[in-house]
Amino acid sequence: MKTFQRKFSRFIMIGSLLLLTACAGTPEFSTEGVNLDLNPSTAADQLGQQVIWGGTIIDIRNLADKTRIEVLSYPLTKAHRPLVKGSAQGRFIVEKAGYLEAKQFRPGSIITVSGSLQSPQSGRIGDAEYVYPVVQAGQLKLWKERGASRVHFGIGIGISN
Repeated sequence: MKTFQRKFSRFIMIGSLLLLTACAGTPEFSTEGVNLDLNPSTAADQLGQQVIWGGTIIDIRNLADKTRIEVLSYPLTKAHRPLVKGSAQGRFIVEKAGYLEAKQFRPGSIITVSGSLQSPQSGRIGDAEYVYPVVQAGQLKLWKERGASRVHFGIGIGISN
């Protein structure tokens, strides 16, 4: 009987470790080759630099061969999620080849992008002229609203925040 209890205890311990390992979060964006010191307000002449930026979507436009997203930038957490309650760091344009669904990438959504800086583009914010840094997107992440997440433990027990 003690042999069975020992084997069962080991099984539970190993299963718990595997479960915890599966739940551990890892950064989704590689920072290799990325200039972490750049932000949209300081990047006007940094063509070709690799960046990871994020913020809230202001506008999205599907063009013939790409999608353009205007983003209000915020600092990022270590997990690369924008801190939208912090101070904004300017605006930038994301260009992604192909079509992105405007209903999914709607204004107000939180996004993170990694990619390379292209030639800046002139535009307007209201009546003011503005020079937008442009990121050619390699990777995009659309974040879920924090209130929409749910965590479940076992059967029938849940915690939502």
